[in-house]
Amino acid sequence: MVVHLNIHTSYDLLHSTVKIDDLINRVKSLGQKAVAITDLNVLFGVQSFYSACIDAGIKPIIGMEIILTDGIENCYTVLLAKNNEGFKSLMQLSSRIQLKNLQKISIDVLRQYTDQLIVIYKQLDVNQEHFVLEDADYYVSHDSTIEARRVYIDDVRYLSPDGIVDLSILNAIDDNKKIPLETIQLKSGTKYIKSDEILLDLGISESVVQATEEIAEACNVTLEQSTHLPKYPVPNDLSSDAYLNELLQKQKVKFPQFDERYEERLTYEYEVIQSMGFSDYFLIVSDLIHFAKTNDILVGPGRDHQVVLS
Repeated sequence: MVVHLNIHTSYDLLHSTVKIDDLINRVKSLGQKAVAITDLNVLFGVQSFYSACIDAGIKPIIGMEIILTDGIENCYTVLLAKNNEGFKSLMQLSSRIQLKNLQKISIDVLRQYTDQLIVIYKQLDVNQEHFVLEDADYYVSHDSTIEARRVYIDDVRYLSPDGIVDLSILNAIDDNKKIPLETIQLKSGTKYIKSDEILLDLGISESVVQATEEIAEACNVTLEQSTHLPKYPVPNDLSSDAYLNELLQKQKVKFPQFDERYEERLTYEYEVIQSMGFSDYFLIVSDLIHFAKTNDILVGPGRDHQVVLS
């Protein structure tokens, strides 16, 4: 059964209409067991995607698409993480792209990150073989013309054929252009999630579909779904809970109107914070606000139970 390895989601801003929950529901309805997220240059949707997949019993494949360049020609390239080390490489590459405001990645730069990645070159022809990193674990898309391992890969940007109209509107917003009438009248597009039956009707060979399953088997990223908060450096060997409570008690004297009603509310909110393990978070926020106020930096309105510490 096919595994779609090139899905763009709405986290790929203005370039896809695919919402993650809708994507997972569609994949599940087709009986597909795995799916990949491959937004262009970014990994913003990974955590939501991963959680939704796990909850639905779908195997999540973490990836990213980039534009590879030799300085003259470009090649759209999909990168899939084999494991957590590969995912770290994707994060490092994505950060590099964002921090340096890169639109394209050179072949030499990509070479630094491919150790635990599967690389899929899209629509590669015989004049572009120099794009291939021979020491990488690579495939080419089924519609490439060079001799290499082939895999079925389609550029998915909406869930059903009629999604082309909404995508065209998003693209027009991105390009700041008006939409031609003929675009609005389009009835059917091709960048949608296809079933095995449709692929068979399109003449997609069984071998390149099977390759999608092989790649899915090779990709095994596991993400922790718990929250990890930094620890606040608490003085006098106190726990963060005890120190937070100490600060709250000291702050009460600043409020003459602090009566029994406020005491009950404060006690309740403190107990909620303590039960959720968020005392360190509130101490850190308090520290940030205190620093800002003492250095003439404007502070937003915030919430009362954060500001009261400062």
